[in-house]
Amino acid sequence: PTRLERCVEELLDSSLLEEPVLGRYRLHDLTRSYAAQVGLDTDTERVRHAAIGRLAAYYLVAAHRADGMARPHRRAFALSLPHETASLPDPALSDADASS
Repeated sequence: PTRLERCVEELLDSSLLEEPVLGRYRLHDLTRSYAAQVGLDTDTERVRHAAIGRLAAYYLVAAHRADGMARPHRRAFALSLPHETASLPDPALSDADASS
């Protein structure tokens, strides 16, 4: 197993992370609540706002790419996103996702 897989397993074993569906993870409710409170206590509003913007941009890029894969013959439109979204990770599909 990779280092990431070992870390995920450790979080699952500690009940800090849940796997409601095979290969899909979410934070345990208490972990999520604690992380949110730590963020409120330590991050400025500007930092939180920027993080929400990055998350929204990632979702927009992922939806745009998924739409292009689902409807490759439809005319695509260009996204106009801030320059910092160029460093967003590629929202890749697993083989199972791609086949459905």
